[in-house]
Amino acid sequence: MEFSAATQDDLELAAEAEGPDIREYPRSIDYPVSLRHEGQLLAVGGIKLLWMGTAWAWFFWFPAARAHKYTLYRVVKEWLDVQIAVHGLKRVMAAVHQDYPEGCRTVEHLGFEVEAVLPRCFGEQTGVLYRLLPGKEGA
Repeated sequence: MEFSAATQDDLELAAEAEGPDIREYPRSIDYPVSLRHEGQLLAVGGIKLLWMGTAWAWFFWFPAARAHKYTLYRVVKEWLDVQIAVHGLKRVMAAVHQDYPEGCRTVEHLGFEVEAVLPRCFGEQTGVLYRLLPGKEGA
């Protein structure tokens, strides 16, 4: 599996699958990336540095990623650990649609913990705010 800078084409594919908001992420995300396996696009994502020591993280996994989910967990966790070290992050946040249990399990598997439930986080949909506190025991 290989990471590369996310291209507009990668984000267009994600927008077709998930929704048009993904097209806007490169404008607000500091480090947009794509993850491919044997040339097949499996995921796009990135981090947004908010202020010293704090960042948002996001990933969109394409349906083809399910066949590689255990490897993807490991690779994304390793990438996230590198971002934490390089940027000196003390807090990383992610938000997931409350009615998307697979997404919730994914961020929990990556070490994030539930911090809050956010009504109308995604328009009219409720979101779950997760946090990862690097250096905290168990994180």
